[in-house]
Amino acid sequence: MRWFSHSPRAPQRWLLLDVDGTLSPTGRVRRGQEYLMASAPEGNVAIPAWIPGALRNLQDSGIRLAWYTAWTTTANGVIAPLLNLHPIPVSPLASGADEPAVLKAAGLAGWAEYSTRDRYVVLDDDLPDHAVEILPRNVRATRIDPSAGIQPHHLADAHHLLGTWTD
Repeated sequence: MRWFSHSPRAPQRWLLLDVDGTLSPTGRVRRGQEYLMASAPEGNVAIPAWIPGALRNLQDSGIRLAWYTAWTTTANGVIAPLLNLHPIPVSPLASGADEPAVLKAAGLAGWAEYSTRDRYVVLDDDLPDHAVEILPRNVRATRIDPSAGIQPHHLADAHHLLGTWTD
């Protein structure tokens, strides 16, 4: 007789999102495009209005969302409501580094190493090579042009990668 049953959970697919320069472009607001606006101590954001629907579609396909930002939990208080999201996990920041990109990458590396079966795609505008090298092999990183921010093809590419990635 078995006293307990352990069935491994299916690998989870994660899309990790930065705020400044990724969801909220640093370039000029484009005429004719609708934006969702908010202010916080971390800064002001203008997020293109098409993004909430696109993120909802990703969630509906089984992709989990998480923050990959120095905004940490403030992202759930300020950005998540703009995107019609319930609070989502926040990738931790590591300590000991001066550079935000390294703090974020090292924090995610620690998180991702707990479940090597899970797959992670990071969308961020600040991904120098030395930060990407910290990431474990179950994490893929996509650099976003901060002046343009995230575009539909970035989300389509992440969805495709997370759906086909087998190692």
